[in-house]
Amino acid sequence: MLAGRAPTGSGPGENRSPARGRSAEFSEHRDYRPGDDFRQIDWRAWGRLDRLFLKVFVEERDRTLSILLDSSASMGAGGPGAPEDGAKFDQARRLAAALAWVGLGDLNRVGLGLVSDRLVQWHSPVRGRNQALGLFRLLEAARPQGKTDLTTAFRQYAAHSRRPGLVVVISDFLQPGAGVDALRFLRHRHEELLVAQVLDSSELDPRAVGDLRLVDVETGSAREVTLDARLLESYRRALQDLCEELSAWCRAQRCGRILVRSDADLQPALLELLRRGGLVR
Repeated sequence: MLAGRAPTGSGPGENRSPARGRSAEFSEHRDYRPGDDFRQIDWRAWGRLDRLFLKVFVEERDRTLSILLDSSASMGAGGPGAPEDGAKFDQARRLAAALAWVGLGDLNRVGLGLVSDRLVQWHSPVRGRNQALGLFRLLEAARPQGKTDLTTAFRQYAAHSRRPGLVVVISDFLQPGAGVDALRFLRHRHEELLVAQVLDSSELDPRAVGDLRLVDVETGSAREVTLDARLLESYRRALQDLCEELSAWCRAQRCGRILVRSDADLQPALLELLRRGGLVR
């Protein structure tokens, strides 16, 4: 069951709402007021106490889970050939599919967006696991391409989102500072956030040394470098600082954040994300 902030959906689901309705779970009694539904009167209490009491039940509502998957070219790392073969993007897609399946199984609405420097594609929220195939097909057809501008992409997503809900962002967050700025925009919309940072083993622990020509997969710009132990150590420190900045912001905002390796077993990472976000009780 998806837990966390009180849901704001309008349909029936498995998440408790502060609202009171006519679900099967009894909540409390209150005094009868003119205009109340006679069918909710507790006649046994009236017989004992000679007062009219209304039975109030917990109303359960669904909530919206929005999954925003970074599909920019930088997500294509780790593959043996073309960027679309990237192990990092495959891992990110599997994580998105698993989250969608869990969300649909809990009678929640699940929406899915592909983002790069814009909102590439948006699948409006659906309910029920019989709707999962449409989400899976979108993920299967997705390819990492284009530049990264998560802030612009999230602003376009906001135009499709009617009310705040739970947003899971899956990205490598390799733009220094920009990832946090984009997440800050979502936070200002009062979204609940979960963050999954997906990185390839070649990014976390690069092994290449010597004279190399490095090409930015998003801009095409190239740079000649000589990779030695000193330069590799400088890179690792910069990556660690970037990850710690993201982690510190998420802690301050009470957002669940995990690091997912492209070559790791996905199940422990998925369960950890669900726990961090209070998605399972």
